[in-house]
Amino acid sequence: MRVVLVGDIHAFRRFVPPWLLVGKRILGVTTLWFHRQFVFDRRLLAPVLRQALTLKPDLMLLSGDLTTTSLPGEFLDVRHILDSELREVAALVIPGNHDRYTRRAQQQGALERHLGRYVPSGFPHFRHLRGRWHLLALDAAKPYFASAHGRLGAAQLAAIEPLVAPLTAQDGLIVLCHYPSVYPPGMHHRPGHALLDREELMGMLRRCPARTLYLHGHVHMPWQFTPSDAALGHVTFINAGSPTCRSRRYRFGQGFWQIELADDPSRPVELWKHLPQRDPVGLGGALADLPRQDCLWSVERVL
Repeated sequence: MRVVLVGDIHAFRRFVPPWLLVGKRILGVTTLWFHRQFVFDRRLLAPVLRQALTLKPDLMLLSGDLTTTSLPGEFLDVRHILDSELREVAALVIPGNHDRYTRRAQQQGALERHLGRYVPSGFPHFRHLRGRWHLLALDAAKPYFASAHGRLGAAQLAAIEPLVAPLTAQDGLIVLCHYPSVYPPGMHHRPGHALLDREELMGMLRRCPARTLYLHGHVHMPWQFTPSDAALGHVTFINAGSPTCRSRRYRFGQGFWQIELADDPSRPVELWKHLPQRDPVGLGGALADLPRQDCLWSVERVL
């Protein structure tokens, strides 16, 4: 089974109608004008999806933060790209904190309303994939006014236990959650960006003997590692990064992950990182004019 992991997109619109500039969204739009608009380039998304589709994946997972301030226009822009590019592949989206940016966006189910084709009908979402592999998709996105914290909540945590309890060491489990639950050595999370009930989730991971891949986003820096904690030796943590985030290290975005899974989870997992090595936007100009094969890619096996 071939799985593709795509991280934080952060679609945005520079103009926001004044009547929508209330509450936390004022802070978000201010951050956009002075910072995010110079870092995130939505035009990089379509080339990433097109490159991923050349692999003919069985499943594409998007780890949340598709939008910046949960505006309807942001959701519509993302849906247009996903609908245009993902006609022939199964895809699943979970919410990030920016997709539940305001209480109103959460209460009205903005993500589900605009991207319902890709979003599970409820969380936790658990299903069998192929062979002995299973998927557990979680919703930790909550609208906090002064922070970007996440929380699964007691009800969701309680619902997880009976879902994973039957799994054995011969099974495989993919956990998809927007928030990281542990960080690699030397990488520290920003204050106000933590998963508040991470210890409860970590306890579940320690108790579940299945070979586990914990996939997440939230931090715009791709990584993969297995903790030194022996109780988590069966878990590999993979950070999707952001395909649209430009930086000195990732001038053309942070690409995507390709994950190769044998039906038998005891066999090795193959993990490949795809990174663009030329600017697809520069080659194609406007998004609608981007050619189908528009970029030189670096493909590196890291696991």
